[in-house]
Amino acid sequence: EIDPPASTGNLVNKAIYGSDSRQEHSAMPPEWTSIGDAVAMIYDTQSNRVFDSQGVFQYEQSLRDKHGDCDGTPLRFSDQPTPGRCTATLIAPNKVATAGHCFKPHLCGRLAFAFGATTDAMVRGTPFAADRLYSCGSVEISVSTGGKDWAVVRLDRSVPDSVASPVRVASTEVAIGT
Repeated sequence: EIDPPASTGNLVNKAIYGSDSRQEHSAMPPEWTSIGDAVAMIYDTQSNRVFDSQGVFQYEQSLRDKHGDCDGTPLRFSDQPTPGRCTATLIAPNKVATAGHCFKPHLCGRLAFAFGATTDAMVRGTPFAADRLYSCGSVEISVSTGGKDWAVVRLDRSVPDSVASPVRVASTEVAIGT
């Protein structure tokens, strides 16, 4: 079994900080949908059956089933399936960035990525195209100590532009470690 995420310094284990401004991907303005498309769900290929061998979505447990309510108050989206452990953002055709506590090097063979894991797509029996499902090729770096919490993972292959384009955070490539 995968250990729960470790503490990252002064952070409290919360899902939402401040007001909850989350929206469904389908409700996002067009200028934000390409960023949403670049976000992949990280899922465990061994402990919970998310996809069958043909890439058909199989998971049924909801957020409420998994975590209950928050202080007796139902959470937004609590009726939706929650197969993911964390998310990752495409930063190069074959690399994603995520939180360090989400992806340790020893988990590379066990954790995988699904692009397009929206509420509309995560319906039991819905097939996911093979170009939306990726494995870990290698963990380039994973840091989750001293208040730092980030990782860069190389995917097993490049993500085509038809699936997602890397999110640009700078006009030049940022060197790992900066």
